[in-house]
Amino acid sequence: MSDQPRTGSGSRRIRIGVLADGCFKLVLAAVYGAFSTPLSNALDVPGWIIQATAVLVAGSGIVEIVASRHAGRRQVIMLSVHDSAWVVTAGAALLAASRGVDGSWSAWFLFQAIASVILAVLFAIRPARRGRRQPVQPQAPEGPFTMKQTSHTP
Repeated sequence: MSDQPRTGSGSRRIRIGVLADGCFKLVLAAVYGAFSTPLSNALDVPGWIIQATAVLVAGSGIVEIVASRHAGRRQVIMLSVHDSAWVVTAGAALLAASRGVDGSWSAWFLFQAIASVILAVLFAIRPARRGRRQPVQPQAPEGPFTMKQTSHTP
């Protein structure tokens, strides 16, 4: 057994995983950008959709890399949902394309673009940490009709 606390190494693994996912998105975006013309021709997808997807996936990757410093379980859940939807959508696009459905691959690229924006926004919204900020208590205005509380000691 290790002498390190389990929570410390677990959170380190989470941060590394989120960082790796962000780096993967940057590589994927670079491939989309570099090969947008061949992908456009092979998959019958307008080039601008592939290029827009590349930009949005890259943006999502950058947000993930920045957020990896403070990543936690919430980010892992979001990435799991995103990646699962990505795989299911890719499978659906492959099945539809194999049956001759027009626009299957366009829908897949558009899904990636939209999902990347949603994921980046969710990653950018950091929940308030408990215990760091104390809520400000509203103060009653003082005036001629304000009753002051006094302590009564017996």
